[in-house]
Order: sequence, then structure tokens, then C-alpha cells
Amino acid sequence: WYRDMSEEPSKYDGKTVKIKGIVARDLKLGKSALLIGRHVMTCCVDDIAFNPLVCIFEEKTSLKTRDWAILTGTIKIEKHKLYRGPGPVLYVTKTEFAVPPAQEVATFY
Repeated sequence: WYRDMSEEPSKYDGKTVKIKGIVARDLKLGKSALLIGRHVMTCCVDDIAFNPLVCIFEEKTSLKTRDWAILTGTIKIEKHKLYRGPGPVLYVTKTEFAVPPAQEVATFY
């Protein structure tokens, strides 16, 4: 989904989605924002990269880096300092803690 959203963001603008991923906090984003994503391997171990999505909460959130969570919310395509131009931003309406998947690194195989 992340690759599709990156390549065709207009398909997701205004859509409600439910995403399971690992949390990354960056104090530069503020107390009511964080990143959620997956480590993705497209070719080999050397190319594993964290592919995050910016998430905005109505209030500060207690989620912290390395927590696994399921977030539900609405995607809006807009400019954000994390992206070089417009990108997907999830406006979170529901938060659930989650257990890590059996395979934490997502692959295309």
C-alpha cells in the first residue's frame, strides 16, 4: 500500500484507512504527530529502509518509538516538512496497540 500511495497519492486523498506499523517519534514533528510505517526490503538486505507515513493526532499521543500500533484515520495529500512536496498525511481517529507481525520486515516476495 505504501508504494502505491507514494506513486498515486490522489487515489488515497480523503480515504479512510487502517494501518498497522511501527512507530517512530521525532520531536521536530511536535507532541501530536509521529511516523508509522514498515521496514521494507525490495531487493536484498542492504536495501532495507523504513517507509513512514506522517500521522497527526487531535491531542498528544502516548505512542513511542518502536511501539507497534494500528491507526485508523483519513488520508489527506498535503505539504509537510517531512516530504519534499505534497505527500500523504494520516489524520488519526482511532489508535490501538498491536503485537509485531511474525515477519517485521515487509518484502515483495
